[in-house]
Amino acid sequence: MSKTHFLASGFISLAILLFTAWPTLTAAQTFSPGSQAGLTTIGNKAYGTPGSPQDIRILIAKIVQITLGLLGTILIVLIIVAGVQYMTAGGNQTKVESALKHLTNALIGLIIVLVSYAITVFIIQQLNLAIIGGNGPK
Repeated sequence: MSKTHFLASGFISLAILLFTAWPTLTAAQTFSPGSQAGLTTIGNKAYGTPGSPQDIRILIAKIVQITLGLLGTILIVLIIVAGVQYMTAGGNQTKVESALKHLTNALIGLIIVLVSYAITVFIIQQLNLAIIGGNGPK
């Protein structure tokens, strides 16, 4: 066995030992539920005070609202990309048609997301009025 084969096998053995032992070493830390103050803060923020949890319908509506916001952001980026493709087509008819197709599809998607977002905001406000008696989301 040559010196390079010996070094390579030693390196591979060390890497295997390190990667198999690493999860055990990191899991060996002690867990103290009392020191998890951040979880209490997150729970109180998401669900209200411990005595009054937030209604699941409102929580789901807010998740839908956040998801639609992210989709809207993605569609705006797609519109920008399609615009750049259109501007850099250089008169190539197939590239121009492809860019216009992408631009049209992204605009239609953005309109659908905006209408869905408006409907979700309306539903959240109506749920808050019906359940909490407030004037909309906090």
